Amino acid sequence: MNKVILPISIIPPIPFFVACASGNEIIIDGGENYQKQSIRNRYHILSANGVLPLTVNVAGQKGEKIPTGQITIDYDKHWVREHLRSIESAYRSAPFFEHYFPEIQSLIESKYFNLAELFQTSFPKWLKMLKLDCNWLYSESFVEAEAELDLRVPIKKPSDFPDSLKSDEYMQVFSDRFPFEPNLSIIDLLMNQGPAANTFLPKGME
Repeated sequence: MNKVILPISIIPPIPFFVACASGNEIIIDGGENYQKQSIRNRYHILSANGVLPLTVNVAGQKGEKIPTGQITIDYDKHWVREHLRSIESAYRSAPFFEHYFPEIQSLIESKYFNLAELFQTSFPKWLKMLKLDCNWLYSESFVEAEAELDLRVPIKKPSDFPDSLKSDEYMQVFSDRFPFEPNLSIIDLLMNQGPAANTFLPKGME
């Protein structure tokens, strides 16, 4: 069993779940210093115009170094409405949109104080939707880098993930317009493959 250190991610990308499916020991580091413009408060979906980043607004940091888990979410900005509108527009023709959208909508509309609360509430629900067992724990303090894989590096876009964490290819909405887009948020895999989603997660990282 390998140890994998992951950062908080508001709606985790598929590679997080590939790491889980491979039977690794997953440690979520909520104590690392927050990195702006990264998967900590951003996720990616596939829209009619290509890959679309969606960002959760957080309170201003003013140059301070603050643990990611303690970063508070700013609901004064209207990002919730924007995100739901974007997800619906992108996936309403997906085969499992009607099945998953209500629960995804509930997760996004629920108000969380900070990124730690959001992640710890939502991550088990993504695992349940995937019917995936995952050996994971959340750490409030910084985790020393003693792991076979450490993804606390600045991952800002899907192509920044290592190839070892790619899912198998699956049919996506807009496949007639774009080649397969890997490493999107877990929303993309669920909307397109439904109950079969976890069969596209390799059980061993190469």
